Amino acid sequence: MKQPDKRSVDPVRAIIGDGRALRSERTRHNIITAYLLLIRQTLHEPTLKQIAKIAKCSLRSIYERMTDTHALQLAVLDHALGHPPRGAPVLSVDLDRDARLRTIVRHQAEEYEKWGPLWHMAIRYRDHADIRFRLERLRSSVLANRIGDSCLYAFAGCGETDRRNWLTLVETVTSLENWQFLRYHQRLPFDDICEQWTGLTRHIIVASSIDVASSELLVAGN
Repeated sequence: MKQPDKRSVDPVRAIIGDGRALRSERTRHNIITAYLLLIRQTLHEPTLKQIAKIAKCSLRSIYERMTDTHALQLAVLDHALGHPPRGAPVLSVDLDRDARLRTIVRHQAEEYEKWGPLWHMAIRYRDHADIRFRLERLRSSVLANRIGDSCLYAFAGCGETDRRNWLTLVETVTSLENWQFLRYHQRLPFDDICEQWTGLTRHIIVASSIDVASSELLVAGN
């Protein structure tokens, strides 16, 4: 008589195992989501009790998935790094220059608004090599400032050195550090920062055009 294959998997047990794995992963996702929600609201490290309440799970469930707060921080940073950068905004051909600029600025500000609080909180723990490594990746990918690249068209008439200088000025005005200062320290509303940045970037573009025109007049005069 043929013996049953001991290596065969009981389909019922497999289904139960899959269900448990899915529930465990869903709980893990809820924990990370709760953590992000809390730091966006308070800009402070949340307690595990606060996280458990939002995630609708027990403290034991958190400890089963994250051995300590440090492990939780790494998991949240890895979650953020798993989100690909948004890329450039889609600009309608019907938009005028000012509307295009507003769209570009707002697109970048939305990324700062979403992931900036995580950076703001985690930067306090940059002495840990594993956190510092993830922060560097987060800054160069998800939180990279792409306003300068999107505004390249506005500096097309400048020489290479001048164009680089004007772009550096734009990127400084719209940097993550400036966002943190305006949003978290001066507590400016999101829309107010977007308006301020749009206006400053517009002034920089106009100044670059005047500079190009002045250079052309000097060349013509010679």
